[in-house]
Formats: sequence, C-alpha cells, structure tokens
Amino acid sequence: NANGSFTGISVANVLTDLDFTSRTDVIRYDSPTFGGAKIAVSLSQAGGGEVGGTYGGKSGSVKVKARAGYSEQSSAGTNDHTVGGSIALLHDSGINVQFSAAARPRKATGGATARNIFGSVGYNAKIFGAGGTGFLVSWNRTLATAERGSDARAWGITVNQNFDAIGAKMQLVYRNYEYNNNRISHRTIDDIDVFGLNTVFNF
Repeated sequence: NANGSFTGISVANVLTDLDFTSRTDVIRYDSPTFGGAKIAVSLSQAGGGEVGGTYGGKSGSVKVKARAGYSEQSSAGTNDHTVGGSIALLHDSGINVQFSAAARPRKATGGATARNIFGSVGYNAKIFGAGGTGFLVSWNRTLATAERGSDARAWGITVNQNFDAIGAKMQLVYRNYEYNNNRISHRTIDDIDVFGLNTVFNF
C-alpha cells in the first residue's frame, strides 16, 4: 500500500509503554541512596514535573529492581498525568521475571484512561563458550491509546547470544501484534507477525 497501511493505524500508535516526560529537557535532583532506595524530582521545560523512586538490592539468591513514578502533564498538553511502576527479579540460576503497569487519564478531554501492562519470563544460560545466552518470552497489552476502545496486544520470543571476545551480540526475535476495537464492530485487522535478526557491535 502506497500509504503504508489500509487503516492508518501503526503499531507505535496503539502499543506503547506510556513513558514519562523525562526525555525532554529537565531540571532534576537525585537524592543519595539509602538502603538501595533513592528518589528523583524534576521540572520539565514543557511544563509540569515528575517524581520517582527506585530500589535495587539482593535478598538471598534474588536480585530485585523496582521503579515507581508520577508525571504531571497538564501544563504540557491534554493529558493530566501518568503513573506507573515496574519490578524485575533475577535469580542466581538465571531465571528472571519482569512486570510493569502504567495509566494515563485523559480528564481534560473526557477520553478513556490509557493503560499498559507488560510482563516477561526469561532465562540466562551459559551454553556456549563465546558468551551468555538469554531466552525471553514477553507479553504486552495497551488499552485506549490511539482511539477510544482500542485494544492492542503483543507477545514475542527473543533469543540473545553474546560474543564476549569481540564485544558483540546477536538477537533472534519473533513478535505477534494483534489489534481490536470493540467500539467499531466492523473493523477487522489482521495480526502482524515479525521475524528479526539483529547484530550489535560495541566499540
């Protein structure tokens, strides 16, 4: 299709992690770390600000990383705020799990609250002498981003192989993308399947 798609809907528009606004220029303060925890506060040049907390530590054989944040956005646009958090656990055996969730109300425009949920289970192994091998299965769902009633989902499998001697890694990726809108009953959109092979060299 010369226009890129028949519907005008792209994966990037309907599937998102509802990131905060800290990619703009900000004035930010990070507190010292106490017991693995710290907070950060920032003001954005676009208006509004953010506050977030992080924690990193280890309990027995499990490493823990947790994040939580709140972003005030009413000064920068029509969205009032974003709130979200994440947690990741890594066992000494190489088994790891991740979970995150975020929400972005649209009170200023009367729209539905956009929501995102992400989860993954992985395993870091030592199969080859060249470097570590990682396996990851992930699932993602985003509601009400591009249009009211939108429901986008994705799941995938990633295999990552490191080559320590040359500072490189190779990834084999499969992703399935699904989109529905229960407010537009006649809209039928086929799933998208993506296969990828990525190679990264670090210099």
